[in-house]
Amino acid sequence: VVLLGYPLGFPMDDDVRKNDIVEYEKCTDKGPGMTYSMYSIGMLELDEIKSANNLFQIQFLNLREPFRIWNEYQVPRAVLTFSPLWGAFLQSLLVWVSW
Repeated sequence: VVLLGYPLGFPMDDDVRKNDIVEYEKCTDKGPGMTYSMYSIGMLELDEIKSANNLFQIQFLNLREPFRIWNEYQVPRAVLTFSPLWGAFLQSLLVWVSW
């Protein structure tokens, strides 16, 4: 549902889009990491800057030391590195920089 707003650009009221993000955020607490980039972009597009920044920062909880490797979840699981999260993070970073 969250992907309907970004990247698909499905037309919807801002209230509906914000509620979608807020409700789904409750369901995806602590992972998977890619979702927070989409939440952040969605809130940024809705001019909810503080919320967007908080969601953007959550992505960093998925970094694992000592080499700062992206992990799918905040709590390490079987997958040691999760490449799609790199792309999701870069996508959200590019939107932030271009905003």
